[in-house]
Amino acid sequence: SPSEPAMLTRLAIASSPGIPDGNGGGAMAAIDENEETYWDETNDQEAYSLKLTLPFTKMINTLTIKGWQHQKFAPKDFLVSIDGQLVKKVQNAQYENNFLEIQFDSQEGKEIQLNITGYYGSSPAIRELKIFHQ
Repeated sequence: SPSEPAMLTRLAIASSPGIPDGNGGGAMAAIDENEETYWDETNDQEAYSLKLTLPFTKMINTLTIKGWQHQKFAPKDFLVSIDGQLVKKVQNAQYENNFLEIQFDSQEGKEIQLNITGYYGSSPAIRELKIFHQ
């Protein structure tokens, strides 16, 4: 039905300035709809950044994250920005079965960025990141 959230992630291109670590893939591994692959970068950095760029602007109000394992190598403290505007500050994220859903006021834009400053384990590995709009 039209009221169901629509998933935008498969339209996006993911990018990140860091270097993949271990078996981790580059940024696109976070949005490839394959839970066997994951985005992971060099351990113990002060901050990590993951950006999704859509081909057009959309209203976005929800983000979901599946971490590497439940509160182990997963984002803990991070900022969510859309087109450079802060929409959500997450601190001490509490996952449920390795799944986190973040909702915020709808914001129109085409670049969704996570600036991650805290994480469970040694880095904020993400198996799947999804964005939605309603």
